[in-house]
Amino acid sequence: MMLQVLSSRVANLIAAGEVVQRPASVVKELMENSIDAGATRVSVEILDAGRTLIRITDDGCGMSPADARLAFERHATSKIAQEEDLQAITTYGFRGEALPSIAAVAEVTLRTCRAEDETGSEVRFAASECVSQELVQAPVGTSISVRNLFYNVPARRKFLKADTTEFRAIVQEFCRVALSYPSLSFKLVHNGKTVHQLESCANRKLRIREIAGKMIAQQITEVSVDTSVVRVHGFVGVPEEARKHQPYQYLFVNGRYFQSRYLFKAIAKAYEKIIAPDQVPVYFLYLECDPADVDINIHPAKTEVKFENESMIFDIVYAAVREAVGKNAFGPSIDFDTEGAPEIPVFDHHRPVGPPKIDFDPLFNPFKEETAAPQIRGTASASLTPNREEFEYPSRLNDSMQVDGYSQLFRDETAGQRPLLQVRGQYLITTVKSGILLIDILRAKERIFYERYQAALSKQAPVAQATMFPQQATVDPMTWSLIEEHAEKLARMGFDIRLFGADTVVIHACPEGFPVDIQEPQRLIDEVVVLLDEPEENWAVPIAGLCAGVRKGSMNPAEAQFLVDSLFACAEPNYSPRGKKCMTLITLEELAKLL
Repeated sequence: MMLQVLSSRVANLIAAGEVVQRPASVVKELMENSIDAGATRVSVEILDAGRTLIRITDDGCGMSPADARLAFERHATSKIAQEEDLQAITTYGFRGEALPSIAAVAEVTLRTCRAEDETGSEVRFAASECVSQELVQAPVGTSISVRNLFYNVPARRKFLKADTTEFRAIVQEFCRVALSYPSLSFKLVHNGKTVHQLESCANRKLRIREIAGKMIAQQITEVSVDTSVVRVHGFVGVPEEARKHQPYQYLFVNGRYFQSRYLFKAIAKAYEKIIAPDQVPVYFLYLECDPADVDINIHPAKTEVKFENESMIFDIVYAAVREAVGKNAFGPSIDFDTEGAPEIPVFDHHRPVGPPKIDFDPLFNPFKEETAAPQIRGTASASLTPNREEFEYPSRLNDSMQVDGYSQLFRDETAGQRPLLQVRGQYLITTVKSGILLIDILRAKERIFYERYQAALSKQAPVAQATMFPQQATVDPMTWSLIEEHAEKLARMGFDIRLFGADTVVIHACPEGFPVDIQEPQRLIDEVVVLLDEPEENWAVPIAGLCAGVRKGSMNPAEAQFLVDSLFACAEPNYSPRGKKCMTLITLEELAKLL
């Protein structure tokens, strides 16, 4: 086979595959170009999550007509002139790949004007070809419109994800740039609605408040360490704010966002034994070092970097975060950066205050004589559950009963005749002829709710039950926008979540089976919003886990008995939806070996 040089169009398409992976990539590259142009205001306008239109407008220095045309040539840049410049990169777009890569897979219109020019210039490109160039009236600065992304690469366009997912990625890129430059003004508009309107602010704490919300801003503590190798400053979250799904994790080096699993381990190590292993903390950390000590040219999207003194920076980041967390471990810090008067929580006189909750393990009476043996309903494998002959459960379930374990009213005489022992609200233990049956409460709840929820989804009508009192949760602008946009999808899930104010939502109902008194509405919202990207067939397992984990602690004897009845009424009581054992049988022979 003969060697040949690829045409410029094919080469641009290949380059576009590295630089322009999705609409968010376009937003990132063009916003960074605006920053490099000295802009003080940057506006981002999006239609259909970037599929139809991405328009970036700034008030930067603008370009001459000649430079406006040259900007679409590969490797055309004003940032680098010689090899030594690669060791001192302080700007964003230094490769000259963004515009030619975007123009290879979209229809691009660039309109620009300099302060010293009487007229501006408009250049149109499509599929790497210059369509037109003419003089036009334009304000000082640059506006770039990217229409019909991937119109000439249908395979790439086909594999774009749902609009919700693509728009969330756009918001992430927007926020990363905005967090780097709090002194600049940024605006994000999606389908005609303003999502973010960020005016210039005095410090990063205020910018974090604008993006992440006042709740996060009040729960972060300052980090500040200055060494000869690197300066580390910013903010980290208090341990109480750690979550399983944490969108607010940002690392910057010399003003540039980057990702680093290595440094994430340093941060996670600082929180070791302070937060749960499956939780991650909030952090907004800014690293400043000599540009010669960091290589930002190792990834096409420039999201990965290489430090010369990596192990030393690991230790410095770990020590800085550990010190900040330890310094504020005994109380929240006072926030002097907020504007105006301090925020004082207002007591809601209309919301009744419930009685205190007593946490105890209801133990059975060891002197009560056991009578009739119960019978197990449903199918169960012999390896996990005892035979029907030795453990017979009289069924008290009927179709009209709801398996929620909390909203039911029980009478004492409905409790099972065979005793049930609770162990720290995690396990149920009961006796059978051949030994002891141990039931995992959380997994049992997951199995029960999973089957009920799956059945409801198959009928296209999951039943929602109202909460005892509407529960409020403070959310960031992105989450607020998602809830507004996907109210119907949430209703199909079984959630009634309504907007209330600019940064608050109210939970009015959850799928049947959830406790009627939601104790952690903030975390529930975080978990549910993640599911908006998932197809309907993937809802049941995570929502079953949510239902089981929303309320923990001991149950009363009637609730415990009802749980056992409900479990054995399931089609597959032996395993949770995640494939874990719901129960195990410890035989008399195995017990004898333990003594």
